[in-house]
Amino acid sequence: LFPYATLFRSAAAAAQNAGLSDGTKGIDVPVDWGHNNRNVSRAREWIGRGRYVWAACSSDGAFDCSGFVAYAVTGNYARIGTTWNFWNNAYGLYPDVTDYPQPGDICVVHTDARQHCGIYTGGSYMIHAASPELGVIEGWFDRSVYRIVRYRGNG
Repeated sequence: LFPYATLFRSAAAAAQNAGLSDGTKGIDVPVDWGHNNRNVSRAREWIGRGRYVWAACSSDGAFDCSGFVAYAVTGNYARIGTTWNFWNNAYGLYPDVTDYPQPGDICVVHTDARQHCGIYTGGSYMIHAASPELGVIEGWFDRSVYRIVRYRGNG
């Protein structure tokens, strides 16, 4: 089993476990319906249709996690960085906004044990290219180990 498959639960399963009948979660702060909302909209286009392929970022729906984030924040099928770049605030493009996340920001974890990223959708949920078994899903993530950063591009 792909190592990331066990790290994430589907939004429906997490909502059921939390006792929420409509499958929704509250968001942390008011939504920025401009720039970052486009990121979420682009990410949602691929839920259930996109598939995980290592090192991919393709218009046919093949993505790895950083390729998927690159598409979501730019609308282009070209990389803007790797999980390592997002974590390390490479080139000053990604300010850390962990305390004030907005839907559309980038969730990223980078440790010796795992490296992964996705698009924050509110609460403790993100859309991401999870694994070859799961493809692109919206799922719960552990905010205590993730950093949330904002891309300052033109997306």
